Amino acid sequence: MSFGIVVDSAQDIPVPLAKKYGIRIVPTIVRVKGEEYLDGETITSDSLSSFLFEGYLAQTSQPSPGAYFEAFESFNSEVDEILTVSISSRLSGIYQTALIAAREFMEFENVNITVFDSYSVSLGAGSMALIAAELRNKGYSLSKIIPVLDRVKHSLKILILIDSLEYLHRGGRIGRAKMWLGKLMNAKPIVEVKDGLIDFFGKTKGWEKGIHRLAHEVQTHIREYKSPFLLSAHFGAEIGIQLLESLLTPLEIQPYYSFKIGPTLLSHVGPKVIAVGFAEYPKELKGINIFQYS
Repeated sequence: MSFGIVVDSAQDIPVPLAKKYGIRIVPTIVRVKGEEYLDGETITSDSLSSFLFEGYLAQTSQPSPGAYFEAFESFNSEVDEILTVSISSRLSGIYQTALIAAREFMEFENVNITVFDSYSVSLGAGSMALIAAELRNKGYSLSKIIPVLDRVKHSLKILILIDSLEYLHRGGRIGRAKMWLGKLMNAKPIVEVKDGLIDFFGKTKGWEKGIHRLAHEVQTHIREYKSPFLLSAHFGAEIGIQLLESLLTPLEIQPYYSFKIGPTLLSHVGPKVIAVGFAEYPKELKGINIFQYS
């Protein structure tokens, strides 16, 4: 292993993929009903959604620098470089915490730590860590990998269909005016991750039309990419994700990966959500599927 990789749990990287690539996951903190939980360790999306349906508000916060120290130390001096990928610095303090932890750790240990701001969320960010891991396994140095991640970062587009903007507004991720826009005519809002922020994208009359809108956006914009990869994500919308996948299957895009959204993002978008994401797949990984467990 030429360098280690550390991510936060908000990137929703499945444990089997993290184990395959030797990626260390630092859990974010979820607070709900007066209790504090670790994302993916002491709370799951299923248990969190139960709290949300009961009307409780969930809050999230970044891990402590000490949690990053533990992740860095877990490599046991086997590497002299570590890449830390974070979700967007414009949405969370995770990037800043990772940066502080990296600077302090490098004062005591002979290791160079690079903290990469994905400007994304969930597996949009996680896909960059997986790309870095596969490129590392192919013999690329970290200095050669960072420009590849930058290309993915700037080509990535994520759209999220949700039931209400209320959760994003409560968490300070979207303004009151845009929240009321989403409430017009009982609409289902669609938000996008753009320039590292979550912003209002549009609205549709009903859940099914919203899914068709997501598929239409993919079908329209995917043509701009030479060799795209595709992500879909969901929670509390099993029938909806089946419809979305039936609309996207004819595009025959590979690699393609579908996953359940984790507690951190769920805290901010609510218990019913479907998302799509797509970006340019690195030419360096042509023919390789980074989402395969083995």
